[in-house]
Amino acid sequence: MKKIVMNLIVLLCLAGILQAQDAPPGNEKNDFQSVTERTYSDVLDTVFPREIEEKNSTDWQITLRFHADSAPESQVVIRKTVTGVSVTHYRAKKAAVFTSINFWLNEHGREDVVEMSKLIEVERREVPVKRRDVMNWHDGFFASALKSTQEIRYLSGEFDRKGSWGVWLHGTRYQLWYEHNTTKIHYRFVDQEIHDTKVNGELALVRWMNQVRLFVQKNSSK
Repeated sequence: MKKIVMNLIVLLCLAGILQAQDAPPGNEKNDFQSVTERTYSDVLDTVFPREIEEKNSTDWQITLRFHADSAPESQVVIRKTVTGVSVTHYRAKKAAVFTSINFWLNEHGREDVVEMSKLIEVERREVPVKRRDVMNWHDGFFASALKSTQEIRYLSGEFDRKGSWGVWLHGTRYQLWYEHNTTKIHYRFVDQEIHDTKVNGELALVRWMNQVRLFVQKNSSK
């Protein structure tokens, strides 16, 4: 998807237009409601589990979650234990989770994480990956995270340099959790829309996530 650049005046005008559009006239309600971010996240955590199993034997775990605009949500869990490694691929079947639970909300008029989660069909596959490859991913995660920290620092000064900044429209939301012992790190980005065959992304960490995703997708279908 294209990245557009907006200056501050345009952004303020756009925000005013969107606010006006979102505010219903009088006491009328919007025709179609959307679930809250909290409910959406809770449903995803239910159907895409990311809690560490067998914590005593787990060295570290990396969870990658993809909220694409053009495809159902998916998740990859990479885990290293004291005895080996495992890679699990989760993918929503048929329709996107966000779409399904929004239809349920508009039909029933309330948000219910338990009932909404029952709607979602998820494909779960254990993907065969060599220990060497998993350890290379682990090293790649830290290298790309460090590089992305530098990239984000540079981007944070974009407005001061140019008087504008770029935003993604209809891109993919990327989330990553890293857990080791009592250490927990959570990343969240909006970047280029995922691609079926090529690694993309402006940030190094997003490119690393897409590299892992494509490898897992290819090997989970075998």
